Amino acid sequence: MLQGIRPRVLLVEDEHDLVWCMMEGLSHHVDIQHTDSAVEAMRIIRESAQLDVLVCDRQLIEGQTPNGVHVIRAFREKWPDRQVVYISGDAPEGLPDDEQETVRGTSVLLKPFSLNELLLLLPVDVDR
Repeated sequence: MLQGIRPRVLLVEDEHDLVWCMMEGLSHHVDIQHTDSAVEAMRIIRESAQLDVLVCDRQLIEGQTPNGVHVIRAFREKWPDRQVVYISGDAPEGLPDDEQETVRGTSVLLKPFSLNELLLLLPVDVDR
């Protein structure tokens, strides 16, 4: 990451109160784009020239396919060396094997979490 350049973050989350808090807190440190749809997130990934970090919830709109795991796969296919923060209310160990493989190597945040916990995972300079 170049000095003085703000990381570009794609936030994929459908809990509106959580989104508001994250957008408000993160916008001081990163350039952030949000969607609550896995389909839209995958379109953004396809069409974006550059994203530095994906922050993605596993379970988006209840029962919707694709879900956050599909978004992580699409992001890693395009940018295998970029950071992924996986957000979930459930521990990754309880996921099906193919989903565990997808989230391996990601930073995991279990809900509920604080904004500071998320900031510590992002490539930003924050006065703590």
